[in-house]
Amino acid sequence: MGASHYVALYRTRLAHVLVAQRRDEDALAELEEARQNIYGEAPSWKAARARVLACRGETDDAVTLAREAVASMGRSGDITAHAETLVYLAEVLRAHGDLVGAGDALTEAIALHEEKGNVLPAEQCRRVLATL
Repeated sequence: MGASHYVALYRTRLAHVLVAQRRDEDALAELEEARQNIYGEAPSWKAARARVLACRGETDDAVTLAREAVASMGRSGDITAHAETLVYLAEVLRAHGDLVGAGDALTEAIALHEEKGNVLPAEQCRRVLATL
């Protein structure tokens, strides 16, 4: 029935939660399971993997992967997911030491959240931006 695709999407979302909890090994396990059923490695998968890499100090690879995720989001039309991916890029860039790039990504995320009417996420982005 094609349910494996949805399982992969849920595993990827779970990986994002696990990264936020600093459970990198668990996040990697979920991403490896998801990878088998995500064709072309979806932007959310790439962003989650980039976050894990950044936590492990592999920031060069993390930045490359996070930028790929954002680039592929530009074609999706899902404004909220695009904004979330920009927030993840900002997180990775911050870990890499690129505070200007992180600020630019957050500014773009804020604009997308405002365009969509996502008031709370836009405010959360502003708070993070203020700490850079």
